[in-house]
This record gives sequence, C-alpha cells and structure tokens, in this order.
Amino acid sequence: MVNDTSRNGPIAQSMVLVHQSYRLQSPISEQTEHVIVTKAWLDASVLDSDVMLSVMDDQARYTYSTYYVESRSGHEKVHDCHLRRRSAAGGVLILMFRLFRRRTIICNCISSSGKHAVITGATSGIGRATAMALAQRNWKITLGCRDITAADQVKREITAATGNRDIRVEHLDLTERPSIDRFAKVFEDVPVHALVNNAGVMTYSPGRVSSFGGVTVDVATNYLGTAYLTHLMIPHLRRVHGDSVYYPRIILVSSSLASRGHLDALLEPWSPTSQWNAMQAYSNSKLASCLFARELHRRFGSGPNKKVDVYCLFTGGMVNTRLSRHMLTNYPAPIQWLWSILAKLLLKTPFEGCQSLIHCAVSQNVPGAHCKDSDGNKNFGISGSGLLFSNCVPVPWPDNMNDMQEAQSLWRETMSFLNIVE
Repeated sequence: MVNDTSRNGPIAQSMVLVHQSYRLQSPISEQTEHVIVTKAWLDASVLDSDVMLSVMDDQARYTYSTYYVESRSGHEKVHDCHLRRRSAAGGVLILMFRLFRRRTIICNCISSSGKHAVITGATSGIGRATAMALAQRNWKITLGCRDITAADQVKREITAATGNRDIRVEHLDLTERPSIDRFAKVFEDVPVHALVNNAGVMTYSPGRVSSFGGVTVDVATNYLGTAYLTHLMIPHLRRVHGDSVYYPRIILVSSSLASRGHLDALLEPWSPTSQWNAMQAYSNSKLASCLFARELHRRFGSGPNKKVDVYCLFTGGMVNTRLSRHMLTNYPAPIQWLWSILAKLLLKTPFEGCQSLIHCAVSQNVPGAHCKDSDGNKNFGISGSGLLFSNCVPVPWPDNMNDMQEAQSLWRETMSFLNIVE
C-alpha cells in the first residue's frame, strides 16, 4: 500500500468527482488530505486501479465510491467504497441514494436492422423503454400486452419518436392459458430473434387468482405464464438459424429480490388460509424465473447444437416503474405522494433500467464487450448464454440460485403442472 500525501501530486491536481450516470461535479482539490492506493500506483492516467480517496474538511468526512476521479493527467476509477457524512439528514439521503440510485452503464451496442423482438409487458416502464430502444435500432417489435388501448398508444409514441413503423400489438394475458396459446400461434410463420420476458406484477390482492390451477396472479405472470409462453416460443426461435455472430435469444427480467425468495408452496393454489405476503410472493416468483432460466440454458442454450441463447438479468437498482409504485398501494395518500417525488430523485429511470436488457438483446457477443479473461485481456470469444447480468456485465448468481438439482426439480414440477410432455 502506498500513501501519496502530496497536495501537488497527480491526483491532487484539479480533482473533480464525476458520477458515472449523472455527472455531478464537486471540486475537492483544496480538501484533499491523502490518497490510499490499494493495488499499484503508476500515474493518474492509468485506468482500473482500486483506489480509495479519503477526503476530509472541517464539517464532514466522505469516502467516495463508483466515481471517476479526473485530473489534468488522466482518469482514475474509484471502486468499492461508500459515502458518509456526519450530518444525520445527509447520511440518510446518501444511504437512500446508494440503495436506490445505482450506477448505470449505457449500452451503445449497434445492431443490424430487420431483427424481430417479442416483448411482454411493454405498455410502460422497462418494457416500453426497451421497445423504444430496439425500435431506434430498426428492429421489428411485437408488443404483448393485456391493455390493447395502452399498447396502441405506446405503438404510436414509438413510431412518432423513431420513425419505425414495424411495430405490432398483440393481446397477451400471462394469467390466462388460452390467451398465451393464441399469442404464440401468431408467430408460427414469423421469425423471432429475441423473446423478452419482461412482464411482472406485484399485487396486494391475494384473492386474485389465475387460470393456472388457482395460483395467484403474481406467480402466474412472473413465472408460470412466462414459462409456458417460453415453451411455446422456443420452436419459433429455433427456426432462426443462428451463426457465430448472433443466436436467437430468450431474456428473462428478474429482480435482486429473488435472493430473498424460496420455492415453498410456490405452485399451490391460493386459499383464504394461505400465509401470503406480496413482497415475498414477488421474490419467490422471481427466484423461480432465475432457476428456470438456468435449466432452460442447460436444455436449450448450451452445446454446439443448441443455438438459443438464454440470459437472465437484474436491473442493478430499483427502477421508477408502476411496479415500484404498487409497493405502496395500501399506504396513505400523502406517503404515496411523497414516494412519487422521491422516486423521481432516487430511482433509476426506465431508460436506465433497461440497459442490461438492450445489451443482452443486441450485442453480437454479449459479455465480450465488457469482460476480461483471467489474464486481464479482453475476451471477445466467450458466450454469455446462461449468465446473470446486471449493469451490462455478468455477475455471480446469488447462493440460492446455484442449486442445479433444485432448478431441474422445479423444471419437472412446472412441466407437470402445465401438463407438458417433454
């Protein structure tokens, strides 16, 4: 470890902290006390060093994280720290910022036009933002939505914003098996390059059940209906002949709340005596979707003859969508109003939240653009299928998603529940 206490050193010269997403600048050159370098100190133009800055003044002490430090000599990336302030109010705000407003990497991957994406839950939030971003890349888009009126409005907005007229709307209710059957038949003669399983709900009405054996709409929408739709769409995806550049893709949008989930009584029908909690039900269904993605990859996305790539992703922080607003459904109106204001300040926008999804959909080699191999060299040859992504990069699967026997058991139970003979 090397300490650089010089106020005239390269880091101390005209320092500016720049937040990756929001470019919030705070000159600190006069406040710098010392710089601790935890790997190797070369010069201020070297990237990717693990550096911690402890910056102190008379009123506050800060430790900065996930920011770029810019000096006259170059740039340093600062990792794995947090922000602290002695003020209690400031500490609360900073904590909320760190919890909700995670850093965002913007996907600038280009894509050849003419590809076709099927997106569920695209009338608002991440689904709508994804449709807009793909339309800007001249993709054909099918919006699968329950609310046809809202979907038609989104279609008009996308066309007006992008000039892309290859946008179609199809009715899809993931809680109703006949609706899913009708939706999948639309694509019997239509090539599909990407199936984006984005639709998700968190309901505070436990009595609302689906046509899938009486399970709640949470489980039906977030898992069972999605699994059934994916099963029906795989033949359509496999008709798109993959090559070394682009394979057809299945993308499942999950949530970091899945790490709090469990599979106990997941597929049991709801009853008035059921011990039911909206947040737990959501977490359980998202855990199921992650395990489903892992087994889906093993069956269809791995090996030279299984040319369907499978990706699962977290948004890398809470996103200001209808789903986040539903969390406060049972709270008084003033609290809901306050949350609506704070959400705009603290949460990611849908555009920021959809970046991993866009990356997994369009990148010619999904992890290659951002990954390095064990020797530190850029690796453009690895396949990202079967990986979990957050902020456009692969991340480790949480512990409760690493049991492949549990994933296989859930798959068999799901296929049996849906009366699917493999």
